[in-house]
Amino acid sequence: MHLNRLLLILTLALGSAAAWADSGDVAKARELAFNGHRSDAIQLLEKYLENDPDDTDALTVYGSVLSWEGKYPEARAALRRVLAKNPTHGDALPALINVELWSGNPTTAEELASRGLLAKPEDTNLQLARARALRKMGRLPEALQVTNKLAASNPGQSSIASLRDDLLSDMRNWEVSTNNSYEIYSDHRSGRMENQLSILRRTSIGSFDLRFSRTDQYGIHSHLAELDTYLSVREGTYLNINGGYSPDANLYARYRFGGEIFQGLPKGFEVSAGARRLGFKEPVHFFTGSVSKYYHSWMFTARTFITPGVEGDSHSYMFTARRYGGDGQSYFGFRYGFGRAPVLTGSLNEIETLGSRSYALESNLRFFQRLEWRMRAGYSDEDRLNLIGLKHYTLSSSLGYKF
Repeated sequence: MHLNRLLLILTLALGSAAAWADSGDVAKARELAFNGHRSDAIQLLEKYLENDPDDTDALTVYGSVLSWEGKYPEARAALRRVLAKNPTHGDALPALINVELWSGNPTTAEELASRGLLAKPEDTNLQLARARALRKMGRLPEALQVTNKLAASNPGQSSIASLRDDLLSDMRNWEVSTNNSYEIYSDHRSGRMENQLSILRRTSIGSFDLRFSRTDQYGIHSHLAELDTYLSVREGTYLNINGGYSPDANLYARYRFGGEIFQGLPKGFEVSAGARRLGFKEPVHFFTGSVSKYYHSWMFTARTFITPGVEGDSHSYMFTARRYGGDGQSYFGFRYGFGRAPVLTGSLNEIETLGSRSYALESNLRFFQRLEWRMRAGYSDEDRLNLIGLKHYTLSSSLGYKF
């Protein structure tokens, strides 16, 4: 009898020790993840879940860390296993909502938040998550209504105040901006100056940007009017259409027209394909495509331009890295390109370029919710029709005001 009691006590003690060790592994994994050692945390949790695949705490931490690494399908699967047992789990539900927001599924994120609010109508985190999802869906008045109620009941909470400011900024549908750029060359030829006025209108179907530009070089003036639009096709798909006309065609193409379609993909990827036509004396056609990857606060883009020609196609490539701020609009970035100069402005300078390597720093900063200041400084080493190794420097600055 005493032996049986002793065995029972030993069994309970060993079980408690194992449970304590197991919980210690989860805590250690959480600590590793918070300290930036996410791969180590994932490995530790995977080993732990082999022995205890139904531990909801471990699955929640595992799914959260996977989402921070951009592994959304795996994170979604782990978190859904937790919610299958407890649909309103206090940590797993917000984590899954973040997965859907970050992976471009705001409709699903809003449905999850709304479902959670049926059981916990006063949950501040779920209300805030729903407001963020509504913003992503373009339902700005609803998002602002939710955020205003949260601000009234939670005065001074910075995350709510920040979201409310962002929503108010989003709902300012007009923006006027001026852009000034100057280009100089190592052979002391005439510098090129461009001044631009832009009037942008945002609507429920997309944005419409009317721009007027004037360029001065060699004592010659040239003017251009163009309309640039970004139109929503469906969730995750949008279309860019651009058209412009220069009445004098001194330094710009007489006309321009182009279109490009963008499609969001799983795991934070986006691809695009498009074509453009520039109306010089001999019209120029080219095709372009891009692949972008969104990773946390970063966006990485690779773009190519292909220009068909009688002597064969010419190619150019551009790589961009941007790090966005918390408002999702401010950023700092770097750009590198090589090959035939990418035809971006439609000026004669680009048509004359046979090959180049270019570098640029760029930034976009927002002030007081209404002002945006954009800056770009660039350098390129170019081979032109009659000159090898031309150094080309560019500086541009833009100031926009939303109302």
